[in-house]
Amino acid sequence: MRPGATYFTDPAEPAQRRYEALRAYLLEGAPAEEVGRRFGYSVATVYQMAAELRAGRAEFFVSSRPGPKGPRKAGAVRDRVLALRAEDRSVSEIARMVSGEGAPVSHQTVWSILSAEGIERLPTRARSERSRPPRTDPVKAAVLPGWPAGAHIRCDHAGLFLLLPAIASLGLDARVAAASYPATQALSSWHSVGSLLITKLLRRARVSHVEDLGTDAGLGLALGLTALPKATHLTSYSYRVRRDANEALLASVAGRLRELGLATGAAGFNLDFHSIRHHGEEAPLEKNYVPKRSQATRSVLTFFAQDHASTEMVYANADVTKGEAAREVIAFADYWHRVAGADPGLLVFDSRLTTYPVLDELSARGIRWLTLRQRGKTVL
Repeated sequence: MRPGATYFTDPAEPAQRRYEALRAYLLEGAPAEEVGRRFGYSVATVYQMAAELRAGRAEFFVSSRPGPKGPRKAGAVRDRVLALRAEDRSVSEIARMVSGEGAPVSHQTVWSILSAEGIERLPTRARSERSRPPRTDPVKAAVLPGWPAGAHIRCDHAGLFLLLPAIASLGLDARVAAASYPATQALSSWHSVGSLLITKLLRRARVSHVEDLGTDAGLGLALGLTALPKATHLTSYSYRVRRDANEALLASVAGRLRELGLATGAAGFNLDFHSIRHHGEEAPLEKNYVPKRSQATRSVLTFFAQDHASTEMVYANADVTKGEAAREVIAFADYWHRVAGADPGLLVFDSRLTTYPVLDELSARGIRWLTLRQRGKTVL
C-alpha cells in the first residue's frame, strides 16, 4: 500500500466508516462477518446499512453547491407583483391574487420583492376602501335528496370506491345501526361512523386533519351525503360512542367474516398489546412501555386479536389498564365464545402478555396457548 492508504482502511469519521464498510460488502463481495470485524459493526448492522442504501435513505457526501438549485420564487413572480402594486394593491391583496393565478406566494415574499425595489408600504386605508376578502360558501354535510343520475362529480380520492363492494358485502351500514351507535337529527349513525371509516381508509392519522376532505363531493356521495362532516362533528361523535356499541359491532362483523370464510379462527389467533403514545402536556393516563422510545411514558394501552390464517383483525380494545391487562386474553376468549359459540383455538402471544394464574385458567377451559419468549441476542 502507498502512504496515506490508512485513510481508507482505517477511517476515523463515522460516515466514511459506513461508506467503506458498504463498499467492502456490496462492491468487493466481502462476507458480512468479515466486514463487521474490520469496521467494528455487528452482522445485523451491516445488513441494515445495506438495506438503507438500497432504499435510497443513506447519504455520505455533501453537495458542493448548497442552497437553492433553481430560480427563486421571487424572481418568477416579480413582474406580476410589481404590476399589481402599480394598481395600488396591498401586500395581502397581491399575495392572494398571485396565489390564485397558480403561483403560491406568501405575504413575506411579496414584501421582499417590493422592498428590494425601494417601494414603501401603502398608507392605512379606511375599511370602506379595502377590498373584501373572497368568501366561499360553507360546506355542510346533509343527506342527498336523491341519486344524482347523469351528474358528473369530480373526486380526488376515487380509488376509495373500489372498497365499497367489500363494505356492502359486510353490510356495515345495517350492522352499525343494529349496534345502537348514536345519531343526530341530520346524520344517521352510519353517516358518522362511515365518515370516520373513510378517513382511516384514506390513512388520515387524526380526525382533525380531514378539513380538506369536506370539499370532495365524491366522498360525500359514497355515504349518500352532500359532503363529509367536519372535524368538529367527527371529534365530538367519537367521544359519544360507548364501549358496548363497539363490542356489538365487532361481534357482528366477526360473525360475518366467519360466514365469508375470511376469519374462521381455525388456525388460531395472534394476540398482543400496543401502546399509543400521548403527545400532550398532561393527561390522566398510565405509563406504559413504548418500544419506539424504549421507555415507559404516558400512553393508551390497546389490545388486538388477529386471525392467524387470514391476518384479519377480529378484536380490539383501547380501554385497558395495567390492572386489567393480564385478564385481557380471558376477555377475548369470552368474546369469541359469544361470536362463534365455542372457545378460540390456539392462542399465540408474547410471554409477558399475561400471568401464570391466567394461563392455568386457559388450560382449565381447554384453550390451547403458545407463548413467545423474549428474543435476546443469544436466541437470534
